[in-house]
Amino acid sequence: QEAVKEDEHLSSIRYEIARRPSSIRTPKGYQGIDWDRQIEHRKSSIRSKVEHPFLTVKKLFEYSKTVYRGLSKNMHRFFMLFASTNLLMVTQSGRAQTFCQGRSAPCIQ
Repeated sequence: QEAVKEDEHLSSIRYEIARRPSSIRTPKGYQGIDWDRQIEHRKSSIRSKVEHPFLTVKKLFEYSKTVYRGLSKNMHRFFMLFASTNLLMVTQSGRAQTFCQGRSAPCIQ
């Protein structure tokens, strides 16, 4: 915390932390749009889309512990893991049919 406050670059970053739905209070008689709840919902939906590939890499490809093999080797391994995760997510979502149409190369399905 103190290191972030002292560093000029890190202290200028605006952190958006999603609040729990139970911490958002609105008056009982309020008839308008609950903007706080909608904003928090959008933040959490974006976060879930970003974190899902990391969960797949950790659980399915069993890469939960980082082994230092050199920066370039680690980066190449991450590139391959996330490329594999992208292919897996495309095939699981059913978009592989539209992705493969019109391609001359064979497609994995």
